[in-house]
Order: sequence, then C-alpha cells, then structure tokens
Amino acid sequence: MSIFVYLYSMSKVSIRFFNDREVRAVWDEEYNKWWFSVLDIVAVLTNQDNYNKTRNYWKYLKSKLKKEDSELVSATTQLKLVAKDGKRYLSDMLDYNGIIALARQFPSKQASRFIDWFTYSDETVSYTHLRDHETVLDLVCRLLLDKKNKYLSNENVPYTYLCELSTHNV
Repeated sequence: MSIFVYLYSMSKVSIRFFNDREVRAVWDEEYNKWWFSVLDIVAVLTNQDNYNKTRNYWKYLKSKLKKEDSELVSATTQLKLVAKDGKRYLSDMLDYNGIIALARQFPSKQASRFIDWFTYSDETVSYTHLRDHETVLDLVCRLLLDKKNKYLSNENVPYTYLCELSTHNV
C-alpha cells in the first residue's frame, strides 16, 4: 500500500487508516469541523479496491438517496482533493454526522466496525499539517514514524500501519 500526500487549501490534513484503507479528511476553519472523503468511506464499507467501481456505487447510492429526499445528499459538499495522479478533483465530502448516516446505509458487520472505529478511535480525532520548516516529504516521514511507533507500542492493534512510501508527485 502506498501513502500519497494530499494537499488542500485548508491547513490541517488527516490521513487515517481503517483496515489498511486510507480515509482522507480536511479541517474547515470557517465551519470549525472535519470533512471526510465520501469515496474513501464507500471504499471501506464496500471493501472495494477499484476506484471506478467505488465511484459508480456512490453515484448509484447518491441517486437513490436523492429520490428518497435524504438529508444525507444535501449535507454533501465538494472540496478539491489531490488524487494519486497529482491532479486536483472536486470530491464529495461529508462531516462527522454525515459519515455516520452514510455508514448506516450499509447493513453489515464491516459498517458496524467502521462506525465503532470512527466514533471511538483516537485515529479519528488526530490531524496533521505541514509545520513551518517541513516539506511534504518530511510530513509523510513524520506520519509514518508516528504510525510505526503507535503500532509497535501496542501488540493488539487491529489495524496495520506498515506502508510503502511512494514519493512520486511530491
């Protein structure tokens, strides 16, 4: 698994992992809350590695929820995220309550485990940002070292933090 650095116009960036899957989030200073990538959450909940299948499933679910006049769809906002190809794309994002509501659309053990992780894990409230003297590569190395130290300090960690660092597009 590769870690790619995502740069946002917002100052705080969070890259979290649930079962080796990346969950990206950005901090919104104006509204004082985190926004989470819907596609990352859908990939986790469907256990899907294929981006196009994840995107298509979200389009289907979003359309279905719109027909039902679900507040979940109206709570979705779009922010530009840097993708693995280095380009910035508008991505659907939801806040904390929206992510919980989205996860409840998936009646599975995976969704229940995700809601528990998302609600109670220290990982879901952590964040990082570039420090004044750091480059993007410094940030990634610091994140990996923090994850490694956390992993090594707890033998019962249910999530794997061992990653291969990919520095292209940095």
